[in-house]
Amino acid sequence: MHFYKSTFTLCVLLVSITLPAVTQQNQEPNKPIVRIGMPPPQNLSDMKDHSIDLWIKSRQNTLPPYRYINEAAEFRAYLFTCKRHDLNLQMGTVAKLVNKYIQAVIPAQYDEPELKLVLGLSKEEQQAFFGDMADEIYAFEFGMHVALQNIKIKESAKTNKSFCATIQNEYFQTYVALLATAKRETSQ
Repeated sequence: MHFYKSTFTLCVLLVSITLPAVTQQNQEPNKPIVRIGMPPPQNLSDMKDHSIDLWIKSRQNTLPPYRYINEAAEFRAYLFTCKRHDLNLQMGTVAKLVNKYIQAVIPAQYDEPELKLVLGLSKEEQQAFFGDMADEIYAFEFGMHVALQNIKIKESAKTNKSFCATIQNEYFQTYVALLATAKRETSQ
């Protein structure tokens, strides 16, 4: 956790140092846009890699959409790791909101070069691209949380069944909150 805080602090410091120079350069009409650390994508394949890089850099954001996506992936990892539970699940509504949030978060991180590439696509192609990206990002988060769940089980020195029994109530509360949010947000 300390590593992420240090990395975030370093990123904030770098941005605060370089932002005035980048802003000034971008105001000059014939100067190219300076990208810090990432070359602009040239095609959709590059765009997918770029989008995943952007997600990895921002996945610990505390804004509600990011928190919801991570909580849903963590809950799904719990279901994968702890297969025996008494929950009557309605994950379709939760998955729909996760997909909606990811499809909103990814393009919000794009700069001008990425936006030009995406806006050059038809509406159907954009929808397919963002749908594909949402699936890939959610799969990444799911895998990450399964790995973290397995580490917790190993560190607890309990059997899988015993560990799952101790966290069952916590994840039931998580599910109730996820489902309530999904129902509220998808009905609007």
